[in-house]
Amino acid sequence: MGMLDSGCNELIIKLDDESRAIASNWNRDDVTVGDAAAGTFTTDGTATMYVGMDFKDIKGNQCELVAQTRVTLCAQFNWDLFPTRWFQNAGHTIIFEGKESIEARDDSVNVTVQINQLLPHGTLQSAPHRQMLGHLTLQTWNHLSFFPYSFHSPPTTIQAHSMDIHSRGYSKGLLEKLL
Repeated sequence: MGMLDSGCNELIIKLDDESRAIASNWNRDDVTVGDAAAGTFTTDGTATMYVGMDFKDIKGNQCELVAQTRVTLCAQFNWDLFPTRWFQNAGHTIIFEGKESIEARDDSVNVTVQINQLLPHGTLQSAPHRQMLGHLTLQTWNHLSFFPYSFHSPPTTIQAHSMDIHSRGYSKGLLEKLL
């Protein structure tokens, strides 16, 4: 499970056998020493990975978004941190809603991650130039938001419901199918 983290600056994946086998384009010199709630940590470098995340599309169908992205790997971590900024940089919308009344329980807040596709300027009549595809499937525990994700081997061809964070490319055909 990945954890949505508003205090983290980089997408940090635990370095283990699974992530080591999938990671490519390693930069073992890109090491960071940082402070966390549990103490100081040292990362093990950066790499490119394909990360799949489950979401429900606008018609209620279960889909998977596969993102090619740079990650920071850290053997000292026991969790995988996905910063809110990572989602926002890819054009997705994150909403943290507060509780609805003074009587509401403190754990009644709601977090939503809307999965969007960025489009070239001029595609839509007005800004923003993005198309809502659906919502990330979130699970909440102890005031924290988690979501299932998986690693993918680099594809030989980009498949429908795949997204390269750098090019942000969905095909016109895929968008027409979703609408």
